[in-house]
Amino acid sequence: MRYSAAILTGGNSSRMRGLNKSYLSLNNKRILQSQTNTLLSIFNDVFIVGNENEDKIESLPFYRDSFSSSGPLAGIHAALKHSNADYVFILSCDMPFISSDLIKLMRNSVSQSKPGICVPQHTKGIEPLHAFYRKDLHNVAEKLLQNSNYRIRQMFSYTDVFFYEPPEDYDTHHIFFNINYPEDLLKAHNYAERIKH
Repeated sequence: MRYSAAILTGGNSSRMRGLNKSYLSLNNKRILQSQTNTLLSIFNDVFIVGNENEDKIESLPFYRDSFSSSGPLAGIHAALKHSNADYVFILSCDMPFISSDLIKLMRNSVSQSKPGICVPQHTKGIEPLHAFYRKDLHNVAEKLLQNSNYRIRQMFSYTDVFFYEPPEDYDTHHIFFNINYPEDLLKAHNYAERIKH
């Protein structure tokens, strides 16, 4: 099967006081660029989905949401629509500590079980913006968006979902850490400094 990966950069970042998350940096490097480097070590096809106000990464394809101001489901829809792969790994641009090994393990599970969606599940819940989605689900996402239903979990009712449980030795607290508020960025900086040493 063929796989691609899409980083979602859309959204108004209201909880970040309007700061564009795609510009956030750690260790003097944009998180978006670090994510790109990690994903390019796993997938041959990596691209970015956002809106016209979002920044891009040079040399990577960039696609705009078809449904403006409709949340991350619109990003998932655009990613699935524009990908030529069987599955797309969807990643939010505000997760700075992703694990290439964990993504590979998830991809192996997808290859074996071939679910509609493969989403991580851990002690704090599920991570639909760090998950694999089958290409043909763009039709489901489109119908939901047309009906003003913007909740990603509504897609789960239309396909088989594999809830992937990461191995216990994986630090899911940091792997799935995402930056929603300015104080989260400070936490990320502190953690990044610790793991450098």
